[in-house]
Amino acid sequence: MINLLPAESKEELRAAKLNVVLVRYVVIQLCTYVFLGFAFAAAHYQLGVAKTEAASIAAANQDKASVYSDTEAEARSLRQNLADAKVVLGGDIDYAAIVAALGKLLPEGVIIDSLKLDQSVLSNQTTLQLYATTTDAAFSAQNALKASPLFSSVTAGEVSSQGGITGYPVTATVSVTFTKAQS
Repeated sequence: MINLLPAESKEELRAAKLNVVLVRYVVIQLCTYVFLGFAFAAAHYQLGVAKTEAASIAAANQDKASVYSDTEAEARSLRQNLADAKVVLGGDIDYAAIVAALGKLLPEGVIIDSLKLDQSVLSNQTTLQLYATTTDAAFSAQNALKASPLFSSVTAGEVSSQGGITGYPVTATVSVTFTKAQS
């Protein structure tokens, strides 16, 4: 087929077709913008509704939780009391165990004159006055105290055959510092 249209008409026809296509694109773009605007508005509305519902649920939960505020305060107080008790009981010293361990260390025929156990004795060096039936028993007692993990330091004093008591004529002195872990 031979096209007998003049060149100017051909150009105008092409421009008209292009204008129709451009108008379609503009209409499609406008429809897309309108759709996106509605979508954003709907999403904004839904988020606003969700925010309002969440706020009302949070307020209701806060009201429910306020009922338990007294219980929570009691629990906090109990927790503090337990922490205080732990500190007190953690620092508690089993004096009976110390006396029993000390009694096991001393060989037969050796006694301690007196022993006062309190917090100050356990943190400072103290001197023990021992009475023994023989000098060998007194030296044995000093060596047993030196080897014991009950004490952090032991300094043996003099052993004397004078100044004893009835049944225990030998005296000995020992300076000891109790181990903190044992007390």
